[in-house]
Amino acid sequence: MAIWQFRIFLSASAVIAVIGCAQFALADEAVPPATAESTPDSSKMLKGGVRGAVLIMEDGLQKMGESTSEIQKSTQMMMTEVTRKQTQTIRSPNVLPGGIVIQPFPGPSGTIQFGDLPPRKKKMDYLMSQLEYHFKLLSNEVDALMIPEEKFPSIANEWNQIVALKKEIGDNFDQLRGLTEGKSYDNGKIGKQALLIYDKTNAMDRLRRQVIRTVATNN
Repeated sequence: MAIWQFRIFLSASAVIAVIGCAQFALADEAVPPATAESTPDSSKMLKGGVRGAVLIMEDGLQKMGESTSEIQKSTQMMMTEVTRKQTQTIRSPNVLPGGIVIQPFPGPSGTIQFGDLPPRKKKMDYLMSQLEYHFKLLSNEVDALMIPEEKFPSIANEWNQIVALKKEIGDNFDQLRGLTEGKSYDNGKIGKQALLIYDKTNAMDRLRRQVIRTVATNN
C-alpha cells in the first residue's frame, strides 16, 4: 500500500487524523558537536548487536541515510500488514446479446476486497526486530557523529532538528513496541505510530541531505 493510500485509509476510517511532520523550532542553545569524550566507547555493545563507535562526519551522514531508509521500508511494510483485506474472486464478465460485455464489479480484475485481516504475528515480530535494530543504529550514528567545530555553526539549525527528531522517533518506537507485544493488535494505533515514524525519518533524511549540501558548499 502506498503511503498516500494509507493516509486516506486512516482518515476514512476515522481512526486518526493524519499528522504530517511538524516543523521543529530551533532550541535556544545549539546541540554541541560530539567529541571523543562524549561519544560511546567503541567497545560497548548495545542491545541487538549495535556497537557504539565514533563516526567521522562524512561516513556518519552516509550511514544515517542508510538507517533512515531501512526504517522507512519496515514501517511501510507494517502499514501494509495492518491494512490487509480479504479478497474474493467474483464471476467472469457477462456477455449480453449483441456482444455487450458487462464487467464484473468492481472492475476488470474480477476481485473484490472486504473485511480486515488480522496482522500476522510472525510478520509483526520480524518487522519490529528490524525496526529496533535500525533505530538503534540510527540513534548511535546521531550520538557518535564527529562534527568539526568550525563546521558546526553553519549546520546548527538542521542538526538541532535531527537530534529532536531522533528523540521523537524513539518515543514513537516505544509506543509501537507496546502495541505489538501482545497476541492481539489494534490496527489503527499500530498504523498511526508506524506512519509517524515514517514521516519523522523522512524529515530527518531531508535535513541530513541539507547538512551534506551545506558542508559541501562551505568546503
